[in-house]
Parts: sequence; structure tokens; C-alpha cells
Amino acid sequence: MTETRAQGSPASRLARNLGDTRCFTYVAELVPWRGMLGDDAGARVRALASELGADGRFSALSITDSAGGHAMLSPEVLASQLTEAGQEVIVHVACRDRNRNELLSLGWRLASAGIDNLLVLSGDYPTEGYLGVARPVFDLDSVSLLALYEGLNHGEISRDVVGRPIPRDRARSVPALGPVRGNETAVGPRTSFFLGAAVNPFKRVERDLVPQYAKLAFKARVGARFAITQVGYDPRKLDELVRFVAETGLPLRLLANVFVLSRTTARIFHAGEIPGVAIPDALAERAEREGASADKGKAFFLELAAHQVAIARGLGYAGAYLGGTSRAQDLAAVLDRAASFGPDDWRTFVREDAWALPDTFYLYAPDRETGLNAPARAPRARPRRVPLAYRANRAIHALAFAPGSGGFRAAGRVYGAAERAHLGHVAHVAEQALRSRSSTAATAATARFRRSPISVPRASASRTSATGRAGGATTATARFRVAPASGPAPTSVSSPTARMSRCSIVRPRSPTTRSGARAPGRTPIWVATT
Repeated sequence: MTETRAQGSPASRLARNLGDTRCFTYVAELVPWRGMLGDDAGARVRALASELGADGRFSALSITDSAGGHAMLSPEVLASQLTEAGQEVIVHVACRDRNRNELLSLGWRLASAGIDNLLVLSGDYPTEGYLGVARPVFDLDSVSLLALYEGLNHGEISRDVVGRPIPRDRARSVPALGPVRGNETAVGPRTSFFLGAAVNPFKRVERDLVPQYAKLAFKARVGARFAITQVGYDPRKLDELVRFVAETGLPLRLLANVFVLSRTTARIFHAGEIPGVAIPDALAERAEREGASADKGKAFFLELAAHQVAIARGLGYAGAYLGGTSRAQDLAAVLDRAASFGPDDWRTFVREDAWALPDTFYLYAPDRETGLNAPARAPRARPRRVPLAYRANRAIHALAFAPGSGGFRAAGRVYGAAERAHLGHVAHVAEQALRSRSSTAATAATARFRRSPISVPRASASRTSATGRAGGATTATARFRVAPASGPAPTSVSSPTARMSRCSIVRPRSPTTRSGARAPGRTPIWVATT
């Protein structure tokens, strides 16, 4: 195992570059292939990595983890080889295909290989698989995994490992989960992970956008120190994210995703075939016109990417994350063109390249002069009346399911008796039936009432307050409540299913159908999401 650096020291060259406010950092994306390291496809990707490393302007190469839910070579294989060659890498780690034990083991493997920079993602749902579509795991989500790896940084993970002895055949009870023997006070070796997260500020509607920002705040609270945006082409949304991070005091350095378009990828994005990525009709039509030119739109697409780099730099981003092409010459051309712009040219690009989706919700009021956002929040719409069914559901939750309530304690006693009588499965089925009946009315009510407030945790809260994933994705508001400078930080979001506790791990809901399959006759495009 490689020697880890002392806790608190810079974990990587990337961490030092992002920490230097005078430096604008460039990261290039590498997409693994379907095959082995020595394949022809592997040789091409390794040659691209060598060219990008020789360029000297890229602080790190970022390696995706089966993006889009398609099986690819594990990123740790390529990352290990590049690390041995002295190149700085970011490894994407998705929760989709691994349970918590494998994620823990993976963390140790990456640390042993000297890989410190991790981009932690929940991951896209699988869209293919051997003799059928692969079954997703999602044992942890991105927030929980960030907490796990931050625990490794502090050497505290051993005390969080719980287990249950295997019961004997004649045992009349099943022991409860508890600390593993010998781990109660154990402190393990500390890793030096520099942890990152993904965020999508380009969500069009409020009920999708607000949970993105709430979850980003949780990610920062449990250990994320940099964040990379999803692909998008709306400068006002990029500005919105910068304002939100500054307003809430999140300790995050932001990198803007600069994706080099082509006519083919524009069609795929416009069709909604990549989860979380959408472009407006106007940009899709422009891509079609430019793609019909002699150079197939290459000059336009490279210029658009250079404009995005300039806008990100002008808005105060720490760097740009470049992808969408497998040609090092194209990425170099983008950086050369961006370097040729004047210091205020980006303000012109904000208006020229305002490719916003129709009816987009913005957290802040518009600034007509700049085309960006004003410091003030957008005015709230008239509050909707809370349906009676929603109120009833919240009351039932407070009485029967909230920790510390009488119903919660009574249910604990019932479960204990059921487990001692080997009837735990029967009790579980009964509970699910009760929850299903009580939540039916609430689901319809929540669809009508989507303005339940979400609390945002302060970035200065204690690191030990790890959390599961933020619930309430179907309820949102334009107003975040941030804890005052004094007093305890908020410990929950306003959702019946979300609670803050050190060991709480909340499984995601049943997957919704996501279109990410390869379109006939088109080149597959892999774009990582949160």
C-alpha cells in the first residue's frame, strides 16, 4: 500500500490547483471502452491520455465509470496505469453496480494505487446487460458514499461497521445489528481522498432544481470539496449555481462542464436520450445548420466551447471540465481560442450563447442589464393550499414513524417480539402494506402541493453528522432556509422519509424509466450524471 499523506495536507496536485484562486484549472474527460486494456480501443484512449498530458495545460484526466449504465472497462484499471506514469487522474465512482462492502473495498484499492481524486456519483440506471438488463444495486447513494470515503480520510470507518452474528439453527432469536467486535475504538489508516460531486443546475422546473441544490449542500457537508456541473448551455444557470454556493457558504470549488457538441450529439441531447441533459430547439436547429456546412460545424462547435470556457472563468468558476471529443487537437484548439479572448468578452458571450430551455425556473431574479441573475431571490408565486390528505399523512408520520414517537417505540417492541419468534418477514410485509395504503393519498396530494420547504444544512456543521440521501424530491420551493450563524445546523429536510443520523442509509425509490439506449445508426455518447 502506498504511503498516505498526513491528514490535512494537500491530497493531490488537483487539490492544490483548485485551491489556488489565481489558477483556472482544466480537466479533460476520458471514456473507457468495452474490452481489455491491451485492445485497439484501449491503445487509442491511452494515446489520447498521453497527448493531453504532454499538452501541459490539463491538471487532471477524469475517467468515467460505465456512464449511461453501459458496461465498460473499470476506470481503476486505466487510472492505475496513468498514475504509475505520473499523470493526475480523477476516478468516477458510481453506486449503481456495487454494494457498500465493495465500495469500501474499492476505496482501499484506489488508495493503495495512489489515486486520490474521486468523483462520487449515484450513477445512471443500467440500460443493458448480458442476457437481460443488469439489476442496479444502489446500496448507498452519492451522499452516503461521500460520508464513507470521508470517514476513511479520518480513519474512523471501523467504528461505523456493524454486523450480526449468524444465528444457529436452533436459536430462538436473531441478534440485532451491532458494532463488530474489536472495532468499537479502532482507528484505521487515513486515506487522502480529494472528494468531488456532480450537480445539475440546468433542471428546468422547480421541483427538480431545488432538490439538486439541497443534495449538493448535503454532499458538501459530508466531505465533497469540488463539484462538476452537468452538460448545459445556459449561462444564467451557471451563474445561479455560483450564487447559491456563495450564499450558503458551501466549501466547494466549481468546475463548469464544457462539452464539445457535434450535430450527432446535439440530436441525441435534444431527443432526451441522455439522462439529465437537454438542449433547446434553437440550439438543436443551429447545430443542424452548422452541421450541414463543409466542415460539419466543427468551427462553430469549437468556438461555442471556447465561449463556455470564457463564461465560466468570468463567472468565477475554479475551472472547466472538457469532454465530448476524442481528439486532443480539438481540446487544445478550445483552450487556444479561449485564451485569445479579452477579459470582458465573456459578458458578450453571455447574451450571444443564452441557450435556455423554455419556461425555465430560476432561483434568482433576472438582471436585465447583464443577462444573468440579480442578488435577490426570485419572487415566490402565491402559496398553494395544503391538501387535507397531505396534512393527514404528515400527522400519521409524526405519530407512527418519526423516531421517538409513541408509534415508533411500539413498532420497535413489536418487531423485537416478531424477530424473537422468527416472524420478522411477516412483520416487514405488514409494515409495507400499511405504508403503501397510507402513502397513496399523500402521493396524489404531493403532486398538487409542491411547495414544501427544504432546509439546507450549513457547510460549517460538524463532519460527523453524516446523512443519507435527501428525500422530498417531489416537493420544492424557491426559498431555502439556511441556519443562522449561531445555533445548531438544520438536521433534516422537510420530507416524511428523510432524517439525519450518523448511520442512516436510505435506499432510492423504485427506478423510473430512463432513456439512454443507443439510437440506431448513432454513435453512443456517455455522459455521467449525479
